Amino acid sequence: MGRTPPLAATISVTTRQRRSRLVFCFLFILCLLLAGVLTDCTDPSREAAAWRIGEGDLLAEQDLYAEAIVQYTKSIVIAPDMAEAYFQRANAYSSLGKYDHALQDYDEAIAIDPQNAVAFMNRGEIYTRKGLPEQAIADFDSAVELKPNLTRAYYDRGLAYLDQGQPEQAVADFGKAVSLDPGLTLAYFYRGHALNDLGEPEQAIEDFSAAIDLDPKLAAAYYYRGRSYEKLASPGQAITDFNMVVQLDPMNDLAYYYRGRACADLGQFEQAVKDYDTAIGIDPAQPLPYYYRGRANMELDRSEQAVLDFDAAVRLDPSLTLAWYYRGRALYDLDQPDAAIRAFNSAISLDPQLTLAYYYRGLSYRDIGDTAAALADLDTFLSQTEDPNQVEKVKKIIATLGA
Repeated sequence: MGRTPPLAATISVTTRQRRSRLVFCFLFILCLLLAGVLTDCTDPSREAAAWRIGEGDLLAEQDLYAEAIVQYTKSIVIAPDMAEAYFQRANAYSSLGKYDHALQDYDEAIAIDPQNAVAFMNRGEIYTRKGLPEQAIADFDSAVELKPNLTRAYYDRGLAYLDQGQPEQAVADFGKAVSLDPGLTLAYFYRGHALNDLGEPEQAIEDFSAAIDLDPKLAAAYYYRGRSYEKLASPGQAITDFNMVVQLDPMNDLAYYYRGRACADLGQFEQAVKDYDTAIGIDPAQPLPYYYRGRANMELDRSEQAVLDFDAAVRLDPSLTLAWYYRGRALYDLDQPDAAIRAFNSAISLDPQLTLAYYYRGLSYRDIGDTAAALADLDTFLSQTEDPNQVEKVKKIIATLGA
């Protein structure tokens, strides 16, 4: 059940950049001239190349990326040493999902203009998409070195560190991002993730709350805040958050599942069963809702239904030790010792240190008249348990067996 509800993992500012270019497209060409990018102001070829870039920008602003690429390519043909053309064509390729082409153009843009911080940042995002976090982090490092106030580069590097299992570095980067832009909702959200990974759910809750203040409809923030409350053994507050999740995202099976867990923690087993039912209805391929529904049904003295739930759980995940164990317990409660023994066998084969499995298997052997096997299991239980009350209880049972 470690799946994460879908949430946009990056912040795109290229759209805002293109909007500004819509207004300043022609001024851009003048800026190139004044900045000396066009080294010869009377060179008609370079001026033509700059105009092609402007035409490409206008097309990109209208999401006509393929057409924009044609214009940027014409600019490159006219003036192959203009970094801006490669940079903008890379952005267009990236918008079309053509990341290999984008990567090649960012390489060219950086080779021509190694001071372009945004080119490093954008190339880092491509590396992230291609599953190359180390290269991505190196590019984000270059971006913030060139432009220390480049908010998105810190945010992107934080995501890369989070994916790399380096939450401390992620917390630092998300912190820098929100210091530069206090309205950056997802930076708070993902810093909350990193803080949870560091075992700091209280601070995580503060960040998820900040994200919710900025975006009250961010279902994932309520979900993970609820999970944080769960870690703090605060099921009532967790339920409140999971209620918001299912209101905002009625098909979120995980929210129903974890709300069911929280309800069970409060002894609200009927409501827990209803939530597990809903979670299973949305995604019947997950074993844990069946397992926990089985546990809730046992609390409600519905052993037959519990057995069916544990059957479903181990069918989906045969390595689910406790599902085998509680299946044995439910069968034992149903006076089916032979079937219970088989379930306890499976549990013990998966976890030989599962002390109570020996106890209940011992009782099951006793009930079918296999005294030797019963004594062996009860002796194993005594060798593993540290509970003095259980020791006295089991010694009395052994005495009744004539040992």
